[in-house]
Amino acid sequence: MILSQEAASTTLAALTSDLGANPSLVIYSGTVPAGPDTALSGNTALVSGGISSWGTPTYNASTSGMSSSGTFTASGYSPAASGTATFARLITSGSVAREQLTVGTSGAEVILGNTTILTGTTVEMSMQLTIPSQSV
Repeated sequence: MILSQEAASTTLAALTSDLGANPSLVIYSGTVPAGPDTALSGNTALVSGGISSWGTPTYNASTSGMSSSGTFTASGYSPAASGTATFARLITSGSVAREQLTVGTSGAEVILGNTTILTGTTVEMSMQLTIPSQSV
């Protein structure tokens, strides 16, 4: 499926609106669940960071879609536990998982400097939501 840029922008706006004010990104270790509606099972929350706003959707040629970047409330976060990051979830301020994302050092939805998370070492995060769309 390829959406028009306008439809992709509208979809991104709906996704970010659904997250509400003050969502957070939580990075987990363990087996990746089927999706955000699947309960966690033996997963450990390694680190979480608050998102204060979303950027204006723009076409991103490298991902072939409309993207919106999240702005985090801090430049880095202290991990709650050590482990290997395997996935992340966007959580509403009411603690409801809305989206599940890939993590990695490149080519993922959530970019980390290292997927090995260690307590005592600050974690910096960046992310973007992307919806496939036509380039114009």
